[in-house]
Amino acid sequence: VHLVAGRMAFWSVCCTERNGKTMTIKEFYETMGVNSEGIIARFANEERVKKYLGKLLDDQTFLNLAKAMEQADYEQAFFAVHTLKGVAANLDLLPLYQACGQLTEILREQKQPDEAQARAVYEQVQTAYESVIAQIPAVL
Repeated sequence: VHLVAGRMAFWSVCCTERNGKTMTIKEFYETMGVNSEGIIARFANEERVKKYLGKLLDDQTFLNLAKAMEQADYEQAFFAVHTLKGVAANLDLLPLYQACGQLTEILREQKQPDEAQARAVYEQVQTAYESVIAQIPAVL
């Protein structure tokens, strides 16, 4: 699946470009326009936030979404993006949550969605996801 290979190459390049620079949880969330105090309070401490952000690096949900979109399997794409939306909500990844929410609604409302609209919004999900994934190693 070329989307999967592209995502992995993107992640590898972004991590390499960071050259070992680190950022705090506060800085990570500030890049998304989110106040980190809420998630730190909900998760009880920064280490637990880092733990769950780290788990996102190994999560297969986005890869499932990419595969489903590539195959125009909109039912599976709906399940994957709905799951990713929940993960993004739990981790306060606001730009990813918002993009996933838009695609979830497009796919929920129609058995055969407007393909151009679904793909355009999927690209927004992909961009938001790649941005988050690229930054996570700097906080771990």
